[in-house]
Amino acid sequence: MGYLVAGYPDRKSSLRIFRNCCAAGLDILEIGFPARDASLDGDVIRKAQARAEQSVAQDIDYWRAVRSAVPTPIWIMGYQQDLLEGDMYLRLAREGLYNALVIPDATLAEQENIRQRLAAYGVSVVGFINSRMDRAEVERVLTDTDLIYHQLYCGPTGVTHNDSGYLPLYRYARAHSKAKIYAGFGINSAQRVQELLRHGYDGAIIGSAIVSHLLENEQSVYRFIRDIRHSMENIHNAEACL
Repeated sequence: MGYLVAGYPDRKSSLRIFRNCCAAGLDILEIGFPARDASLDGDVIRKAQARAEQSVAQDIDYWRAVRSAVPTPIWIMGYQQDLLEGDMYLRLAREGLYNALVIPDATLAEQENIRQRLAAYGVSVVGFINSRMDRAEVERVLTDTDLIYHQLYCGPTGVTHNDSGYLPLYRYARAHSKAKIYAGFGINSAQRVQELLRHGYDGAIIGSAIVSHLLENEQSVYRFIRDIRHSMENIHNAEACL
């Protein structure tokens, strides 16, 4: 799964980039909703957010065009003050313009309220688990959602993180939930993706590394995604031979 920012570098270019990134190998596209304060993100994503065309946030025609351009499932990631204002998340859900919602600054109670409002439209609300949560919070997430975002570390996005301290929580989640579990935060190489998939994750979410390549140039991000895709295919081929 790859993360890109809506409206970056402008509305027309972003549609082309979304389409081309999916063609390069993304299975799911996570789109960052334009944020007035992207304080929970790292420097790279904040830079892209600052440069993005902010007017796309409330432009329903833009999101219709996104849905037409993107052949994969779409997750929208945003903050409460941006997505909930004017019920934009509901407007988009009513038209079937996305498949799952990621709201990192919502409490468990707030997520549940949003989940109930979106249930009628078949849109999931992604639950978060991380090492700072107590067992009761983790168990509530495992019970409430069918999509889980496992933060491999706590802190801003985009920090390289290679230790295996996340594994006990992953194994607990896998044993106690039938939800799909995706790893995120600090994933920046094909080797890291391979490691996570071999542990059993349903997918790896790559954000800052993809945006960083895009800030360099478009071709760089397409090459990066193709390399990740190739590494995943190698794993599947190897498993098929066993």
